[in-house]
Amino acid sequence: MDYLNYILFFFLIGFLMIGAEIYQADQNLGIERDIYNYTEEKIKMPQINISENHPIERTQGVINEGRIFKIVESFINFLLVTTEQVSKMGIEFGYQHPNLNFKLIWKYLIIIFIIVIVVMLLKPLGYLIILLILLGMWISDKRKERRKKKYKNIFEEK
Repeated sequence: MDYLNYILFFFLIGFLMIGAEIYQADQNLGIERDIYNYTEEKIKMPQINISENHPIERTQGVINEGRIFKIVESFINFLLVTTEQVSKMGIEFGYQHPNLNFKLIWKYLIIIFIIVIVVMLLKPLGYLIILLILLGMWISDKRKERRKKKYKNIFEEK
């Protein structure tokens, strides 16, 4: 699985926990809430418009930066809409299924996340160990050369 998928999964579980906590708070206060209207009202991502200041040029031979800005703007809006809908979906599902223990799932996910980080660090750690071994071998060779020179000078003097 790609690391971006892990991040999205962690966010989704976080939103599930938020929905469950909203449900628990509503139960404590005795409130019955329509979660769909609540998420539609409260969660709104802004739409950006960076291409309005960069018009599409209609001359030949010019790099058309207006089109590049339109592409970037569309991608950023796609990410914002995706984030908005995933957060709404998670909160609504968590609100409707408060009996699931999302905190236990979160604890396991944190453990899995730590294991993933440790596994990712194994390769650089192996390189560091090899570097330390090579450094130790280099220092050992230098000390042997120094001893050879020292004993060679001692025996030459006699």
